[in-house]
Amino acid sequence: MEQFSGPTQAESVRAKKETILRRYDDWQLTLEEQEKLGKITAEQRRRIISRSMLARDLIGARYKDQAFLDALTGLPNNRAFIREYDRLVTSGESFGLICGDFDRFKTINDTYGHQAGDDVLFQAAQRIAVSLRIERAEQDVVTVTSEDEPEKNEEDLSEEERRRRKVLRKGGEEINCLLPGIKNEEDLKRIAERIRAEFAETPFTVGINGKKVEIPLTISLGAGVFVPGNDVKEDFYRDVDAALYKAKERRNAVQIISSK
Repeated sequence: MEQFSGPTQAESVRAKKETILRRYDDWQLTLEEQEKLGKITAEQRRRIISRSMLARDLIGARYKDQAFLDALTGLPNNRAFIREYDRLVTSGESFGLICGDFDRFKTINDTYGHQAGDDVLFQAAQRIAVSLRIERAEQDVVTVTSEDEPEKNEEDLSEEERRRRKVLRKGGEEINCLLPGIKNEEDLKRIAERIRAEFAETPFTVGINGKKVEIPLTISLGAGVFVPGNDVKEDFYRDVDAALYKAKERRNAVQIISSK
C-alpha cells in the first residue's frame, strides 16, 4: 500500500515564508490606502517601509534556524528572546527592555475571526518594528544630565545600534523589545509612548469577506533600563513584567520602572 506522508520540512518552511510575505504585502497595501486617504504622506509611507527592514529579517541570515522564528509574525520567538536577553545581560552594557500586551485582543478574534486576528497581529508586529527605528524630531532630543560626561541619547544612536533593536514575540498577545544602547529612562519612555500612540491613533485595516475593515487596537507596555552591576537578570525581567501588568490595569498605558 502506498504511504502518504505530510509536507517535508523544506515545504513547511516555504509555506510559512509565503504566508508571512503575503501579510507583508497586505501591510504595504494598507499603507498605500492610508496615503490615499490623507492619513500619511507619500514620504512617510516610503520611510515606514524602508525603515521596517522586516522583509530582510524574515528571510535573511539573522534567524535562519526556524526554531527561533515565530511562524505567524515572522518575528524571533520567545526562545530567541531568552538567548538575546542573556547575551545582553552578560555583555556589560545597559539596555532597554519593553514588555507589551495587546489590550482585549480576544475580542478581535471573537468578533472578526481568527484569520483577521492573525492579520492584525502581523501588522502590529510590523508597526512596533517601525516605531523602534523611526527617526525623531529635533525637539525630542533629551537634555544631557551632566556637563562633564554627556549621556548618549536616542538621537545619537548609530544606524547599527538601531538595527540591533529587536521585537520578539513572547507568545499569544505578548511581545518583548530589546534596545541595546538605551541608557536612560527618558529615552525609553519616549520610545514606549511612541509605540503606544501608534496603536491608539491608527486602527488596523484587514480584508474580511472582500471588504476592508478598520479594527482599533491599543497596547499596554511595561519598560525598564537594565544597569549592569545594579540589576539582577531574573529580578529585572520580573519587575518589568510586573510593570506591564500595572499598565494593563489602565490599558493603553506605559509603566516605567525606576532604576534609582
